[in-house]
Amino acid sequence: MQRPRLAFLLLLGVVTSTSLAQAETAPATPSGPATIRHGYLSSSLVLGEDRYTRIGLAIQAALRLGPTPLYAYALYGTGGMIGTSYEQMRVGLEARHCFGVAEPFCVFGGVDVGVARDQQMGFFSSAYDKEESGKLVAPRIGVEYGRTFKGRFTFELPIYRSDNIDVHDRTTVGANLQLGGVYSF
Repeated sequence: MQRPRLAFLLLLGVVTSTSLAQAETAPATPSGPATIRHGYLSSSLVLGEDRYTRIGLAIQAALRLGPTPLYAYALYGTGGMIGTSYEQMRVGLEARHCFGVAEPFCVFGGVDVGVARDQQMGFFSSAYDKEESGKLVAPRIGVEYGRTFKGRFTFELPIYRSDNIDVHDRTTVGANLQLGGVYSF
């Protein structure tokens, strides 16, 4: 897991160190000029089900790719449930559209790719302990409301492929809900 983590951190560093500031003229709105957003930071509570029931936290960061509605996106998630734990690192693209006076409503959709690791601990014996790692693709959609600080709701369908050839069903489709807050800049 060290190599994917290093690659993820390097990619996140490149994305966050790249200046996307451009000379953009914001369109005027009835309440004054619109604010051009260059990115956001977010944290969310995650509730989900795939191979295991999950409760966890996700930290996300995204930067706008020039004057387009596309954002480069990265996520780190971790959590667990009784007897299990998980960790995910993902990167992807997100398309966003905001509307309304001063653009308080946003809808978004995206696709992420990444790596995941799950651990299941045996209750009575370590003979039942198992660890799996693999790759995942996670299409997602969501809505936000607010201006600089926003509420965020996301629904995603992660498709996980285990690297473990001994697993009976190597491909699993899950469903996750995320509820959190966003700081836009």
